[in-house]
Amino acid sequence: MKKLLLLSLFALFSVAIFSQESQADIVYPIDESPAITNCVIKQIVKGNIVLYQKDGEEYRVAAAAVNSKGKYIDLSMYAEPVLENNISNGNANAKNGYYKGRHYDYYKGIYEGARRRKNTGMILVLGGASIYVY
Repeated sequence: MKKLLLLSLFALFSVAIFSQESQADIVYPIDESPAITNCVIKQIVKGNIVLYQKDGEEYRVAAAAVNSKGKYIDLSMYAEPVLENNISNGNANAKNGYYKGRHYDYYKGIYEGARRRKNTGMILVLGGASIYVY
């Protein structure tokens, strides 16, 4: 009975883990607004215009970079035409690949570290559960 209960809990947790993975995309807008997390990127059009879905609604934003399906995609080379029309005094750093005073590589490092910790945690939980079952 214990094994059946543990197996069903394991199946439930694995479904929960993989369902969270489906909305793990991140969009870094060109303007000073914060990064858009927990969304699904539908399409990238016209170089840096990103169509994404969050909370059941679709949005469109000009982005400098995105993290889609675990891959970091730098769109800053396309940011120049959009910035020419929408430039403000506080937005000059976006041309150089900066977001809120830090380079996008900083945010990429944070994302990669969080992903490594998540994967390590999943492996430890699976290993502990398998040792407990046997």
